[in-house]
Amino acid sequence: MVIRMVRRPATHDSAVESQREGLTRRALLHRSGVAAAVFSVGACSSGSGEPEGPKKGTTPSGSPNRKGSDRKPLAPPASFKEAPVLAAQVRQGTLPPVEKRLPESPYVVPHNRLEPGNYGGTLRMMLPALTTPR
Repeated sequence: MVIRMVRRPATHDSAVESQREGLTRRALLHRSGVAAAVFSVGACSSGSGEPEGPKKGTTPSGSPNRKGSDRKPLAPPASFKEAPVLAAQVRQGTLPPVEKRLPESPYVVPHNRLEPGNYGGTLRMMLPALTTPR
């Protein structure tokens, strides 16, 4: 009768093995997948914690209180507004009034889904590089 002695590790715990050998590729991929799933599910919620409902300044249908309808085109306005910087140039006489700068029949956006913006600020745009390698 022959007895062979085989030395085996005391435990087969993967946590102990990963501490000895470092993080395995399989464990890294598993943990990355779990983290991605957690963040994806978290991104699906609105995050506000408040119930969704009609906002202030909107009609029960959810559209803001504005003139006209979404289906019929709006009539052109009787007068046009200009930026305060341009109004100062008109007062100085370096720029003609807005009525003289516009064409006889200017294009006006034919619906009420847009609202007037704010004058001033910085316009930030992402543009491709002007020099492209050939």
